[in-house]
Amino acid sequence: MHTPLVVPLVAPLSVPFRRGVSFLLRWVIVALLLGLVWQQRAWAQSSRCSESADGMLRVAFPRFSLQASAFAQLQYLFFFRADEVSRSDFSIPRARVCGSGYVIAHSLRYRLMIGRSSQRELEINDAFLEWEPLPAFAVRLGRLKLPIIHEWIESAQPLATLDRALSSRLLLPGRDYGLRISGRLLAQHLDYLIGVFNGDGESATRATDLSPAVVARLALHLTGHPYIGAVDFEGSPPHVSLEAGTLWNRWKPAASSGSSPAQPDLVEDTLWNVSALLRWHHFDGAAEYIGLRRTDSQKTLRTHAGYLRLTYFVTRLHSAVSARASLVSVRGGQPDDQLETEGSWGVFLDRHRIKVISRYALLQNLTQHTKEHQLGLLTQVAVD
Repeated sequence: MHTPLVVPLVAPLSVPFRRGVSFLLRWVIVALLLGLVWQQRAWAQSSRCSESADGMLRVAFPRFSLQASAFAQLQYLFFFRADEVSRSDFSIPRARVCGSGYVIAHSLRYRLMIGRSSQRELEINDAFLEWEPLPAFAVRLGRLKLPIIHEWIESAQPLATLDRALSSRLLLPGRDYGLRISGRLLAQHLDYLIGVFNGDGESATRATDLSPAVVARLALHLTGHPYIGAVDFEGSPPHVSLEAGTLWNRWKPAASSGSSPAQPDLVEDTLWNVSALLRWHHFDGAAEYIGLRRTDSQKTLRTHAGYLRLTYFVTRLHSAVSARASLVSVRGGQPDDQLETEGSWGVFLDRHRIKVISRYALLQNLTQHTKEHQLGLLTQVAVD
């Protein structure tokens, strides 16, 4: 950081006064720089580990900063059909430790997050560098979320529901190694993103490396810069965002261990989504459509999915009530239609640092005419 230049405007000032003014201006400039550096796009996975303005686990120097955070979730699920219990267990769905900041310059940022996998092993969730010389141009390289599906891009830590919607969970694109370019245009009303990834990530993009996965995304913020997902007890001014994205990938399933000499078919995936987001005066709503077209030499499968969610934050009770419906429909092979409707009640003892969320959901398979009732309870503790 360069020492600011103080120029007397009328008459020479005393040395102590000049030093005081210089000290004040220096910290004003630092605050402005930090404010510019940390204005992040919620829809494109922030490089920060925490969006909290009052976090304690942070240090900053002219050429290096570190912001640490961690959170863990304990969850209990109880599923039953008619008079039969189909599942009942405790689990730790997420346990994360994260560090982020800048290095050498404020425009060069990093993020490293390590977590506990579903196989109960430690794994690297995120590990990337991002260089943003201008608000309209930023380059990110490393392991990160594939930026498609709004509920997936947002961190699970600030969710007001127990988990993501059924449509998001079934079509989850996962994380992968790659490079993306993004930026903010038109006075921060328009965000763009294009990216190239290995194509051998999780879920829909799992592959033997035949070609890269290509991602493109646009977001239009009708009322200005996007808000960061958070508890809205204060009551936000109106905010509306429209988003659209697509992902293309070509891959080949891993060969089976059997004796058959047949080679797996080449598979081509096209995943796309369109979403609308609303936040206004304690209300937070989202509607998203997700489509997947999967083609091989024998057939084409089309999946149409989406969800609609509305959350209301109750200030006096430090809590929130959410209602959500999610539909997934598969066509082209064996038809499969699933509908999930749910209601959630969350209590936020310290915003998202300490919260408890209870959930009731009804999962219906409309093709097989089955119903499953689901009860869930999740507690989260976070530090930053």
